[in-house]
Amino acid sequence: MTAVPLIANSPAEPRLVMPGGKVAIIAPVDGDTRLAQEYRAQGWRCVAVRLGGGHAPAPGHLPHRSGYGEEFVHDEGLRHTLERLRVSEVTSVVAGSHRGVALADRLAAELDLAGNDPATSWLRTDRGVQAAALRDAGLSAPRTLSTSSLTQALKWAGFCGMDRFVLASADSAVPLEPALCRTTTELRDAWERLRAEAPRHTDDPEFVVQEHVPGARYLIDTVSGPVERHPVVVGLWRETLTEDGLHQRTDAVPGTDPHARSLKQFALRALPVLGIGLGPARLHVALAPGSGATLLRAQAYVQEGPTGPLHGHACDPVRAAATADVAGLVRPVALPRRFTTRMTLAAGDDGFVDARVLRRLRSLPAVAHVCPGLTAGAPVRRTVDEASSPGHVVLDGQDRRTVEDTYRSIRLMETGGLYAGA
Repeated sequence: MTAVPLIANSPAEPRLVMPGGKVAIIAPVDGDTRLAQEYRAQGWRCVAVRLGGGHAPAPGHLPHRSGYGEEFVHDEGLRHTLERLRVSEVTSVVAGSHRGVALADRLAAELDLAGNDPATSWLRTDRGVQAAALRDAGLSAPRTLSTSSLTQALKWAGFCGMDRFVLASADSAVPLEPALCRTTTELRDAWERLRAEAPRHTDDPEFVVQEHVPGARYLIDTVSGPVERHPVVVGLWRETLTEDGLHQRTDAVPGTDPHARSLKQFALRALPVLGIGLGPARLHVALAPGSGATLLRAQAYVQEGPTGPLHGHACDPVRAAATADVAGLVRPVALPRRFTTRMTLAAGDDGFVDARVLRRLRSLPAVAHVCPGLTAGAPVRRTVDEASSPGHVVLDGQDRRTVEDTYRSIRLMETGGLYAGA
């Protein structure tokens, strides 16, 4: 078998990885084996390393049924986990979620495998640190205070005199929506709400207060392989929110979009500042007219694209990440020419899903996928955030008008009987 040279943590020390290797996926999301499936489809074996407090395979459980050939829990210290991985002869270490980023960096370095510098893991996980790093590098990021003190947050917001500001967990991967605040009362209320909810997603006790950045929101998915380490944009999406910050829709940005080039260039400048030289990343960016792109937060682990694995490589960051690791490099990806939208549904009140209207929705011409939870008779709550949404629908087509007509039809259905009793 022929070895393939690659660049490891230290560019001065090349290492070798064999084709048909084995990847350790650190802290994978329970029940999500998509990344492992993509590696296995390309001839690699997979090891799941779960964090302490997770679950080991139950007695009699066959690991391959969970999507992995091997599983164990990282609960006996770094030395023990390193020994397990050496015995398993892993050739790559990747994060399976935000909780695995720092540990994956450390394990890869200790095993002399390709990875990002563990000394800068905090650049890839902390909103406040990310904002400071980009501003120091001459790139745009919002003014930010990192703090665990509500008193400090209130003082800073008042001192800056901002009309609107945002409160969020300092952990850049926490899925809770940032709270848009206009007054100190709103900031107090948001602080108490996030302080109660954030511990379910992160151990980081800090929050960030940031100036509100106007403009369109974009998601930029990138990946780079261990041989050339040239990042490639593999997905570009525009998000549309309500005035209150609720998600409405996410649209795939076609290559013909006038902002696609500038957003790609911004991403390629920001990645090295954040210490992301290898593997997948997702940048959340605001683009205001006349002022260019501003980084809101960055995440350095693979995530499913907004529409899932439904529409091929151009919008499939999971497949792209596995392919880059296996092949060692990334081929340029053409952004799609189709029009693809993920719309988040919203109920005006409590109720249940009407079967007749749901059948009409499913028959609309651009509907490509309806989330499994949207079923006839399913209860719905009044939508106040993405977590309380009845679900989502993916629209897809070669004609923009058809997609937009379908989108408008579904919004009319939401106020015209889709949620019976609402």
